Amino acid sequence: MDYTSLTGTKGAAGSIRTWINKDVPADEILTDAQAYIYRRLRVREMLTSTTGTLTASATSLALPPRYLATARLRVTTPATFDLDRVTVEEIDDMRVYDSAGAVQTGQPDRFGVAGTAAEFAVAADQQYTLAWRFWQEPAALSTATATNFLTDKAPRLIRAVCLAFANEYMKDDAEKNHWLEVADVEMRQLMIEDDFEKRGIVVDRGGI
Repeated sequence: MDYTSLTGTKGAAGSIRTWINKDVPADEILTDAQAYIYRRLRVREMLTSTTGTLTASATSLALPPRYLATARLRVTTPATFDLDRVTVEEIDDMRVYDSAGAVQTGQPDRFGVAGTAAEFAVAADQQYTLAWRFWQEPAALSTATATNFLTDKAPRLIRAVCLAFANEYMKDDAEKNHWLEVADVEMRQLMIEDDFEKRGIVVDRGGI
């Protein structure tokens, strides 16, 4: 499975149009399917890391590209410690302002995420280097990115969600719901397998 086969013409092996037996807008369906999957799926193949610099006096730091959620945010210099995640409402409640309305300076120890940035309860009292471990949405399938871990590892998941949205386009809710149920099973299995690997659990195959 790859981008070309999924978006191929009706009659082409493995294409969305062949599976649905209709000439549907395959590119748009594939875009919707990927968005649906990545809003729900959190597996190790989506985990990545980057570094960032919180400059002196800054109260926020831009989120990394295609950011989905934080696994860990850690200060690495001038000391090493983890930042605790809280809600942005708690960040608002913890902020103290001076007479000019500026946020009080200090060492950041908590963060919340709002919009396109991580926000801190204090203005940084000096420059800090951060290590950011986060879930990132993979690059969209395209002619430039023909495959990814899902096309290699979970082709049935992509196909099921594509068929769900293709049937939505065809106004067939029964078929749409069927394929979403199939996709839900596939997605849960991927996350179960991911949890097995993360915790070092051996899957009991019942003696098989």
